[in-house]
Amino acid sequence: MSIAHRINVLIKEEKNLTTFAKKIGLSQPGLASMLKRDSGIKSSTIVSILKLYDNPKLNPLWLLLGEGKMWLDPGEEESMGMVDLDKQDEEEVYKRMNKLLEQRVAELEREIKRKDPDLAGELGIE
Repeated sequence: MSIAHRINVLIKEEKNLTTFAKKIGLSQPGLASMLKRDSGIKSSTIVSILKLYDNPKLNPLWLLLGEGKMWLDPGEEESMGMVDLDKQDEEEVYKRMNKLLEQRVAELEREIKRKDPDLAGELGIE
Protein backbone atom coordinates (compact mmCIF):
# COMPACT_ATOMS: atom_id res chain seq x y z
CA MET A 1 0.00 0.00 0.00
CA SER A 2 1.47 3.36 -1.05
CA ILE A 3 1.45 6.59 0.92
CA ALA A 4 -1.20 7.91 -1.50
CA HIS A 5 -3.37 4.91 -0.67
CA ARG A 6 -2.95 5.55 3.06
CA ILE A 7 -3.89 9.21 2.56
CA ASN A 8 -6.99 8.00 0.72
CA VAL A 9 -7.87 5.91 3.78
CA LEU A 10 -7.78 9.12 5.85
CA ILE A 11 -9.88 10.95 3.25
CA LYS A 12 -12.52 8.21 3.43
CA GLU A 13 -12.70 8.80 7.19
CA GLU A 14 -13.31 12.51 6.50
CA LYS A 15 -15.85 11.49 3.83
CA ASN A 16 -14.90 14.41 1.60
CA LEU A 17 -11.76 15.14 -0.44
CA THR A 18 -12.42 18.89 -0.56
CA THR A 19 -12.78 19.17 3.22
CA PHE A 20 -9.65 17.10 3.81
CA ALA A 21 -7.66 19.15 1.28
CA LYS A 22 -8.69 22.41 2.94
CA LYS A 23 -7.77 21.09 6.39
CA ILE A 24 -4.22 20.35 5.23
CA GLY A 25 -3.87 23.59 3.26
CA LEU A 26 -4.20 22.26 -0.29
CA SER A 27 -6.69 22.76 -3.07
CA GLN A 28 -8.93 19.83 -3.92
CA PRO A 29 -7.55 19.59 -7.49
CA GLY A 30 -3.96 19.78 -6.22
CA LEU A 31 -4.47 16.98 -3.72
CA ALA A 32 -6.44 14.87 -6.21
CA SER A 33 -3.64 15.21 -8.78
CA MET A 34 -1.00 14.29 -6.21
CA LEU A 35 -2.91 11.19 -5.17
CA LYS A 36 -3.70 10.15 -8.75
CA ARG A 37 0.00 10.31 -9.71
CA ASP A 38 0.85 8.48 -6.48
CA SER A 39 3.97 10.62 -6.29
CA GLY A 40 5.06 14.14 -5.57
CA ILE A 41 3.61 14.09 -2.07
CA LYS A 42 5.57 16.83 -0.37
CA SER A 43 6.98 16.55 3.12
CA SER A 44 5.01 19.68 4.04
CA THR A 45 1.82 17.79 3.12
CA ILE A 46 2.84 14.91 5.38
CA VAL A 47 3.56 17.35 8.22
CA SER A 48 0.14 18.98 7.72
CA ILE A 49 -1.55 15.57 7.91
CA LEU A 50 0.36 14.62 11.07
CA LYS A 51 -0.55 17.96 12.65
CA LEU A 52 -4.20 17.55 11.65
CA TYR A 53 -4.41 14.16 13.32
CA ASP A 54 -2.71 15.10 16.56
CA ASN A 55 -5.62 13.86 18.67
CA PRO A 56 -6.30 11.02 18.12
CA LYS A 57 -2.69 10.53 17.19
CA LEU A 58 -1.94 9.25 13.70
CA ASN A 59 0.98 6.82 13.61
CA PRO A 60 3.70 8.49 11.50
CA LEU A 61 5.26 5.12 10.65
CA TRP A 62 1.91 3.95 9.28
CA LEU A 63 1.58 7.10 7.18
CA LEU A 64 5.18 7.12 5.90
CA LEU A 65 5.99 3.42 5.63
CA GLY A 66 2.75 1.50 6.06
CA GLU A 67 4.08 -0.09 9.25
CA GLY A 68 2.09 -0.66 12.42
CA LYS A 69 -1.43 0.36 13.20
CA MET A 70 -3.02 3.55 11.91
CA TRP A 71 -3.72 5.15 15.29
CA LEU A 72 -1.39 5.26 18.28
CA ASP A 73 -2.61 4.31 21.71
CA PRO A 74 -2.36 6.95 24.45
CA GLY A 75 1.25 7.18 25.58
CA GLU A 76 2.73 5.71 22.40
CA GLU A 77 3.21 9.14 20.83
CA GLU A 78 5.53 10.13 23.66
CA SER A 79 7.77 7.13 23.10
CA MET A 80 7.93 8.04 19.39
CA GLY A 81 8.72 11.70 20.14
CA MET A 82 5.55 12.83 18.38
CA VAL A 83 3.90 14.83 21.18
CA ASP A 84 2.07 18.14 20.54
CA LEU A 85 2.81 18.29 16.82
CA ASP A 86 0.05 20.84 16.36
CA LYS A 87 2.11 23.26 18.49
CA GLN A 88 5.43 22.67 16.70
CA ASP A 89 6.80 24.54 13.71
CA GLU A 90 7.45 22.59 10.51
CA GLU A 91 11.20 22.33 11.05
CA GLU A 92 10.73 20.71 14.46
CA VAL A 93 8.25 18.20 13.03
CA TYR A 94 10.73 17.39 10.22
CA LYS A 95 13.42 16.75 12.83
CA ARG A 96 11.12 14.45 14.78
CA MET A 97 10.09 12.53 11.64
CA ASN A 98 13.73 12.23 10.58
CA LYS A 99 14.76 10.89 13.98
CA LEU A 100 11.92 8.39 13.91
CA LEU A 101 12.93 7.18 10.43
CA GLU A 102 16.61 6.96 11.43
CA GLN A 103 15.63 4.79 14.40
CA ARG A 104 13.61 2.52 12.09
CA VAL A 105 16.55 2.22 9.65
CA ALA A 106 18.86 1.30 12.54
CA GLU A 107 16.38 -1.39 13.67
CA LEU A 108 16.24 -2.82 10.15
CA GLU A 109 20.04 -2.80 9.87
CA ARG A 110 20.32 -4.73 13.15
CA GLU A 111 17.78 -7.23 11.88
CA ILE A 112 19.69 -7.71 8.59
CA LYS A 113 22.97 -8.22 10.49
CA ARG A 114 21.32 -10.79 12.73
CA LYS A 115 19.58 -12.70 9.95
CA ASP A 116 22.16 -12.47 7.17
CA PRO A 117 25.64 -11.23 8.14
CA ASP A 118 26.95 -11.78 4.59
CA LEU A 119 24.25 -9.55 3.12
CA ALA A 120 24.93 -6.97 5.82
CA GLY A 121 28.59 -6.94 4.76
CA GLU A 122 27.64 -6.52 1.09
CA LEU A 123 25.38 -3.61 1.99
CA GLY A 124 28.08 -1.97 4.09
CA ILE A 125 26.15 -2.35 7.31
CA GLU A 126 28.61 -2.48 10.18
